[in-house]
Amino acid sequence: MGDNGDDGYAGPQCEAGKPGAAPEVEVVALPPRSACLPVAARVVEHQSSLGEGVGGIGAIWLDGFHALPDPELRVIGALGRHADLTLTLDERDLSAPLRARLEALGFRHEALPRVRPAPAMALVRAPNVERETGEIARRILEQAAAGRPFREMAIVVRAADVYAPL
Repeated sequence: MGDNGDDGYAGPQCEAGKPGAAPEVEVVALPPRSACLPVAARVVEHQSSLGEGVGGIGAIWLDGFHALPDPELRVIGALGRHADLTLTLDERDLSAPLRARLEALGFRHEALPRVRPAPAMALVRAPNVERETGEIARRILEQAAAGRPFREMAIVVRAADVYAPL
């Protein structure tokens, strides 16, 4: 329990959910991400012009991007001018225009050997649900035996309730 002895929240008690209480909600319009990122790039540039750089950070690693629209590229470019920046992209996500824009920002391309196997996708159709689930289970075990971790596997179904009784 929190300090207020109520619900684990240690801050001011929320009255909005209690009977007879009128919730006071302030509506705030947040700017879109496309407006925030150029500001972030300008802040990095401004701090660097004052000799502050990016807060003493010397190296930045960015991973997990699949697309880099203009606002993200502006921030990445600003950060890359003031710190050693490594950006990892899958070859499938690195289009020729994106590669050219990154190289114009001073990045150099280094290809590393693929560590993870390429995704395997299959559409399974069977005469009945039992045969279908059996085939899916067989394929999962086959992928696991080949070294693919279970956390990298997924089953997508249109209606889960059809499979619930199994």
